Amino acid sequence: MNLIMVKWHDSNETWGWHENDSNYCPAFCVTVGHLVKEDELSVSVALTTNGAEHRCSTITIPRGCIKKMVRLVEDK
Repeated sequence: MNLIMVKWHDSNETWGWHENDSNYCPAFCVTVGHLVKEDELSVSVALTTNGAEHRCSTITIPRGCIKKMVRLVEDK
């Protein structure tokens, strides 16, 4: 399984009372893990895997949110 790093923007929200000049910007995120699936709509990354069919803590990131994706280690 390929090990990748994904730099991406996520939704950001305010909670409760806040100033009118709050920073209304997307959150910048970096995710590093095992590439589980990739298609034209999204990329799925698992933080932990047993190298076979089991994985834990998988996130699916929409391609429109991805700013950069780097393959750190590729399968041989």
